[in-house]
Amino acid sequence: MPPAMLIVGAGRTRSATAPLGSFPQGGGALWRGMNILVALGILVTVTGIAGILWCLGMAVRLRRPDMEEEQATAMLRRLVLFHMIAIGAAFIGLGLLVVGLLLR
Repeated sequence: MPPAMLIVGAGRTRSATAPLGSFPQGGGALWRGMNILVALGILVTVTGIAGILWCLGMAVRLRRPDMEEEQATAMLRRLVLFHMIAIGAAFIGLGLLVVGLLLR
């Protein structure tokens, strides 16, 4: 008698006695796509966090006493822009990572 088969999704099945998360050899294109999505999410998140740390270093430099007010204001405006971009990248990367893990 063959073992009971469960439908897992995307046309894949696995034995009811197989451990969770085990799929047939190869896994198919959907499985590889989710792995790429997870890797891309990690890369974008790490890039965003590195940008946030860079902004922190620039903010420390901004507090120098020898900098003129106009120069400090211009630098602060640019820093706020880069900070928002870095936070957005980290947020999008985390979203990609969560979607990739949930669909995997």
